[in-house]
Amino acid sequence: MSAFTSGKFDALIIGAHTGGTSDLHISDSGTKLLSEPAKTHILNALASSRWKGKKGEARVVYGVKDIAGVDILTVVGLGKKTDDEIKRRETARSAVSPLICPKALQFPFKLLRHKIASGISSIRSLSSDTVFKIATEDLSSAFGAAEGTFLSQYSYDELKDPKSRSKPAEVELVAQAENAEAKEAWNRGKVYAEGQNLARRLAETPANFMTPTIFAEEVTKVFQSVPSVELTVRDKSWMEEKGMGSLLSVSQGSAQPPKIVEFHYKGGSSDTKPVLLVGKGVTFDSGGISLKPAADMAAMRGRCDMGGAAITAGLLYSAAKLKLPINIIGIVGLTENMPSGTATKPGDVFKAMNGITIEVDNTDAEGRLVLADCLYYGCTTYSPRVCIDFATLTGAMMIALGDVYTGVFSTSDDLWARLNKAGKMSGDPLWRMPFDGEYKKQMKSATADIKNVGGRPGGACTAAIFLREFIPGLPKEGDDDATANGGSEPIQYAHFDVAGVMQTTSVGTRLKTRLRCMSGRPLRSVLDFLRTGA
Repeated sequence: MSAFTSGKFDALIIGAHTGGTSDLHISDSGTKLLSEPAKTHILNALASSRWKGKKGEARVVYGVKDIAGVDILTVVGLGKKTDDEIKRRETARSAVSPLICPKALQFPFKLLRHKIASGISSIRSLSSDTVFKIATEDLSSAFGAAEGTFLSQYSYDELKDPKSRSKPAEVELVAQAENAEAKEAWNRGKVYAEGQNLARRLAETPANFMTPTIFAEEVTKVFQSVPSVELTVRDKSWMEEKGMGSLLSVSQGSAQPPKIVEFHYKGGSSDTKPVLLVGKGVTFDSGGISLKPAADMAAMRGRCDMGGAAITAGLLYSAAKLKLPINIIGIVGLTENMPSGTATKPGDVFKAMNGITIEVDNTDAEGRLVLADCLYYGCTTYSPRVCIDFATLTGAMMIALGDVYTGVFSTSDDLWARLNKAGKMSGDPLWRMPFDGEYKKQMKSATADIKNVGGRPGGACTAAIFLREFIPGLPKEGDDDATANGGSEPIQYAHFDVAGVMQTTSVGTRLKTRLRCMSGRPLRSVLDFLRTGA
């Protein structure tokens, strides 16, 4: 947060409300930054241009005097003013448990992100060669303004000619110096965005620049400056010793060796069970011997299929930066899925770490094979109280929910309730999918304990039920939580199939981006869960 001083900034962003008629009103925070002549000039300019102050609509105003030497002023529409309703919701979001937060307090951060993104875009469009220094008021929420600022300016262009790379504006919150609450909210929103942008960058990087080995090296470098996180990189020989035949079956067609990266964040007491986060990291997915069609392989771009690993890394980054008072274990399984003379063939059988034999009926259903060993290893080694995995797992989920909701399968009503509330408050919603044992019947094998696919019907559901086989201590069919796992408390488990939301598919998405790119979703929803509900 910065003081609004003369000569420091090129531009200023303020908000304006409509009173429900043609009247416009500068926001309370913006009013504090303006003299009366400046405010009158702005309102007259807006009125003469027939600007209505609709939500997210931005308008540049020139020639305004008495605003600390700023040449460019952008006004962003905030819609109708409702007695600081937005701030009331943000306060409730910070203070109220998501389990008891009523619908009236769920905060529309999506709209706020779009508002400031519009304001910044209107300024940057004035000159593509200028790195603008922009001051902004909080637009009714410093947290939402920070999220929108840093998410909307992300662009993966580090492989382009330096002359053609985007030049993000330098944006600072300006408010009264004593407003510690606004400063904390802005910094928190920035950390949320940084974690998601880390996930986006890891997922966006082309496969030849993000092999399993390079991913491990990259996150090791990133986390050197992150407090309270220790990383361990496991190699192929370690996996062989552990009997991870399921994961290794995917990697055996590639010249690139597989890796497992473990993240250990210690923010809670040593006697508190951790939250386990597991991510699928297939850094290039050709489909293996069950080769993808050319169009599907181009859409996957290889890098999209390690979105689960990228989300896991981003979550650990932000959780540590926020100093969350919990313990988190992150495990990502990294491999390529390639066709070759040594690749897995349809019909081959492999034994997973937990002893279950798997008939690989389709080598393009490889993500569940990677997750299976990682889930079992994490659950048996670290005894988590909550286990959540992330994977771009099935095309069926893309068909079912598109890019609006993230599909979630959970064995626990309590865990789902907390995740669902976090998704609503973050503005990145989740949708619960059926987790029914009936789907397992579709994966019967004549030669092994289970097949890795169950046919086209209910493809996302059969994939989830397959993963359930590798979570020890879950209630069996007909058991309740009180009697499962020998009377001890079972692991609360959720599987996130992020295939539909991992990539932006159209202009005007929830990230307010004009480019087709990796989204890093639903990182902020899960981060909200870790911060307020875990």
